[in-house]
Amino acid sequence: MVSFIRVSKTFLLCLVLCFVKVEHRKLLNCDPGAFEIMFWNYDINVLIAALEERGKSVIWHDRRCGASSIDLDGPEDKLFGIVLNVPVRRYGGLWRSRHWIALRRVERVWYNLDSDLSAPYPFKNTEEIRGFLDGVISTGGEVLLVMNGEG
Repeated sequence: MVSFIRVSKTFLLCLVLCFVKVEHRKLLNCDPGAFEIMFWNYDINVLIAALEERGKSVIWHDRRCGASSIDLDGPEDKLFGIVLNVPVRRYGGLWRSRHWIALRRVERVWYNLDSDLSAPYPFKNTEEIRGFLDGVISTGGEVLLVMNGEG
């Protein structure tokens, strides 16, 4: 169980972008990758508090259940999005850290809003996103479900 996770400014920017429609992102002229040089971190409770102020709740997904227990096809007014915290190794394994990824469904299509991608990646179907989430879980990643309302 993860007892402490820190949130980078890059992730907070990605979270803000989650609230903006995918097709309107280019209008913002905002590149999340440009902020990766910043290493200021916040406790995960800051993210949770910010989401709760906007009527959202965060539920830690039980990794023992796998992605099959997440209702990805349910009504869009229930599951707002998914936040992932994944382990990463860079520079030949010399630098180990964790990376935040936001997933969001817009008009029945799930998007990977990873700041390492050049553009949001649309998942082809529910099975593809389930496979992606199972891969995240199997490599030690954490899955947080962002729910509309009290979850």
